[in-house]
Amino acid sequence: MRQLIVSGGIGHQSLEFRDFGTLDKQEVSRTPYALSLSVGGEWPSRSFRFPYYLGFGVEHTREYRGSDERTLCGPMPTSGPQECFTASFGEPRAQDTTAAYFIGRVQGENLLGLGLPFAVEVQPAYDFESEVSEVATTLFLLPDGDGRLRGGLRFRWRSADDDPTTDDDHFAVGAFVGVPFSLYAPAGNR
Repeated sequence: MRQLIVSGGIGHQSLEFRDFGTLDKQEVSRTPYALSLSVGGEWPSRSFRFPYYLGFGVEHTREYRGSDERTLCGPMPTSGPQECFTASFGEPRAQDTTAAYFIGRVQGENLLGLGLPFAVEVQPAYDFESEVSEVATTLFLLPDGDGRLRGGLRFRWRSADDDPTTDDDHFAVGAFVGVPFSLYAPAGNR
């Protein structure tokens, strides 16, 4: 089974901020969007004994974010208290992400010779805008009552970016239970 998937989305965001000069509250509307193209499929091979899926995709997203909140005070009045505001100051900035990724999935019936069903998904990606690499690996281990794998462990490694204001979490591990594993699920949603 082979697939070509083109998808997109568009949204509406209302964001508030305060003007640096006047400290007046302002609101702007922005239009975030996402575009994605992916190809993939099962590639039969006599040399590999498990069914597997290989895919490739590209994504471009634009989101809008306000600056971090901080406190600024107006000029000292001649009478009464001084007014101070804690808010985002300045208009929200667009944040673009353009990424390419590969995806590989394999499903088996005998994990470590114990007769346990399992599935593994590996998805390396590279974001060209922030020059950040990432590898996400998901190990599906927990079957539901119908034998579909719905839970397991997720591992994510991310390289450091050049932005000193962001917290670079290089490695994360999490447990999950959710949508059942599918060898043919669309590649995407990094």
